[in-house]
Amino acid sequence: MKNQILLILLCALIALPLAVQAGNCSSGCSTNSSCCPNSDFVDVNCECCDCTVSSHTFFSVRPLFQVASPERESLFHDRVYADKEGHGGAFQVVFFGSESFRRGSLGKFFTPFCKTELVVDENPANNPDIIARYFNINTVDGDFHSIIQIAPKQSVVGVGFHYKQVFGHFNDGRELWFGISTPLTRVKNSAGLAECVINDGGGALPLSESGNFPVVGNMTEAFKQATWDCGKIDCSCEMSKIRLADITVELGFEVLDKEHYHGEFHIGLLIPTGNEVTGKYLFEPIVGHNRHVGFQFGNSYCYEFWESERHNASAWFQLQVQGMFLFQRTEQRLVDLNFKPWSRYMPVYINQEQAELAVAEDNPFLSTPGVDVFCQKVCVKPGFQRTYNSSFMFYKDNFDAEVGYNFFARPAECVKLACPWVEGPALKGVNNLQPGFTNSVQMINNTFNGRNGVPVSEYASNIIKESDLDLRSAAHPCTITHTFFAALGYHDDDREHPFFVGGGGSVETSTENTGLNRWVLWAKGGLSF
Repeated sequence: MKNQILLILLCALIALPLAVQAGNCSSGCSTNSSCCPNSDFVDVNCECCDCTVSSHTFFSVRPLFQVASPERESLFHDRVYADKEGHGGAFQVVFFGSESFRRGSLGKFFTPFCKTELVVDENPANNPDIIARYFNINTVDGDFHSIIQIAPKQSVVGVGFHYKQVFGHFNDGRELWFGISTPLTRVKNSAGLAECVINDGGGALPLSESGNFPVVGNMTEAFKQATWDCGKIDCSCEMSKIRLADITVELGFEVLDKEHYHGEFHIGLLIPTGNEVTGKYLFEPIVGHNRHVGFQFGNSYCYEFWESERHNASAWFQLQVQGMFLFQRTEQRLVDLNFKPWSRYMPVYINQEQAELAVAEDNPFLSTPGVDVFCQKVCVKPGFQRTYNSSFMFYKDNFDAEVGYNFFARPAECVKLACPWVEGPALKGVNNLQPGFTNSVQMINNTFNGRNGVPVSEYASNIIKESDLDLRSAAHPCTITHTFFAALGYHDDDREHPFFVGGGGSVETSTENTGLNRWVLWAKGGLSF
């Protein structure tokens, strides 16, 4: 029986990497070099297969200190049984911190064309990556030119609390237990915007020359315009949130209780306590699971495959399988148009009346920020995510050591409009600065010489339809990450209330740019009673 259980556990561990999908190497690597070595530009190395997704508006980060995560589970597997004369309870406190890396890969998730650096020019004829006029940049000389970079970064610090209590017994000695855990977390995000202005074009046009419509002189100013309610990137604004990152309540029971192997099953509820995305800033800090309610279930098994009574030592293998279904809720997210990356930043006429007003006032600058029009309430279904946490645990006298591998996967979100799209907006034509003109074909990097621009009399032909919206741009794609971790600890079970202390670290990586690459460190301690 023991050999059969060991074979099953080892086969499960070997099978985990087979679930990993290979990355798509068809996309090339950006070879742009930083134009200002002494500026705020970040050295982002080109790595093949790190840009399978680009021009998305929302990035979902896997929260720390969750069920089956290394920082929560390590060194705590059997602490409820440490006090033989106690009441079957155990409590741990965990201090943790993390920081992301591979900022270029994450930057490509948000930018168009899978680039870490984007060329911005006021003249569409220069074939830039970004046409400056779309961002309300209008200068005196009309020849503004710069290079921008987006290199996002996230840092997290927090303290997690975890309590587990045995409260009932079956006739054969197996036990019932419940648990509750939550982390108090501070998430700090930075979009990492840097701009190198090569030609300022003589500065922004004065109000007297822009029809009293405020314009800006560079991309740094453009991304934080006062007229924008959504989609901002403001490096002067610290983006951080401090909250409980959801509360997890679990109910479980033992399915195996033998001397050399142990197994249990549990169900649980994720109670949202964090914050939610608002669409106001790119890469907003989100604490928890974006306020989604979750139903959890899973099991864990431990098997002792080596023991030495002479040296008071043993070795165990542990496998924990965890699934969680996050329920649908309504959120506010930015949406692009089909086949038009970053079209959310393109100005629009909110309706034909505004286009007619631009003609009547002979004001080619009058428009509505696209980010405010394309910031929509949507219904989001995150679906079912799964985690496999496996480790080898070694015990010698009062010392513990653990090394392991954690596999995490979740599907692409399903995003739909919460309310029907209200027709009326149309993309403003910017090629010749002609008031009232609209252009449904232009892109963030190409106006096609304005050949498809039409006057206000033909406004109805360019109205944006609901079918023109690319809801996939607002959804986080399928994610797979791999985490390797190690932990060391010390325990004393010969006291009235046994205790343990320890610490560890992990590195989480993804072969694609849909998962956050980060390192995590933690220190923990707890009591059994």
